[in-house]
Amino acid sequence: MSSFGQYVDGRTIAIVGPAPAPYDQTAEVDAHDIVYRASYGFLWDGKQERYEAGRFHAGYGTRVDMAFYNGGASRQAVDGVLDNVYQDVDWAIHKFAPGYESPLTNTRTANMPRVIHGKKVHANQIPIMLWDLTFYSPAKVTVFGADFYLGPVETWYDPGYVKPFIGDFDADPTESVGPGFHDQELNRQIVRAVRDTVPWLAGDDRFLEALDVPREVHEAAMLQQSLRYKSPLTV
Repeated sequence: MSSFGQYVDGRTIAIVGPAPAPYDQTAEVDAHDIVYRASYGFLWDGKQERYEAGRFHAGYGTRVDMAFYNGGASRQAVDGVLDNVYQDVDWAIHKFAPGYESPLTNTRTANMPRVIHGKKVHANQIPIMLWDLTFYSPAKVTVFGADFYLGPVETWYDPGYVKPFIGDFDADPTESVGPGFHDQELNRQIVRAVRDTVPWLAGDDRFLEALDVPREVHEAAMLQQSLRYKSPLTV
C-alpha cells in the first residue's frame, strides 16, 4: 500500500458527512476518485453503538475508500470494534491514535486543528477531515452531508446512525448544540480558514450556503436550535 500522501495527492475526494442527503447525490459522489466517509459503518440501535460493514447513508452511493473515526471510535479500535468495517476501506483515519493497526487496512491519526482566532477548538468530524487534508495535495475535495446544523433538527441525521443528544443548557447555548457539544460557529470558522488557505475545497449547495451565511445568522440559528435540545430529540 502506498503512503497516505501518495494515495490522496492529485486525486478528487468526496467527503460524506452525517446529514441526510437532500436528494440522491450518488452520481455526484461516485464521480470522485476517492469517497471519504465520516464514521463509516456507525449504527445506534437505541441502546448501544456498534459498527457494521456495509452500513451507508442513503443517497450518497455505496462506495467507501477512506473513513474517519472520532474520539469514541478511536479509543475503542484497540478492542477490535472496527475490525468488521476495516475490510471495506483502504485507509482508516482516527481523531486519536487508535493503538491498533489492522492487517486489513492502513490506519493513521489525523492532523488536528488546535487553535483558531486565538481560541482552543474541539473540532467536529468534517473540520478535522478537511484540516488534515491541508497537509497533502488533493486535486479537489467536495463536501456532502454537512450544513453546520443550519437545517431543521429532523434533517441533521439519519436516526439509524446516531443517538439523540441533549445539550448542557447551563453553558453557552451556542456551544451546546450538536453531538459532543462542540462550538458550531468555531467549527465553521475552521472550515473557512481551510477554504482561505487551499485551492481545492468545494461542496454541494447546502454546504456552501451554510459556509457563507453571516456569523450573526449562524449564531442566532444555533441559539434557536438549542431550545429544541431541552427535550430529547425524537427521531
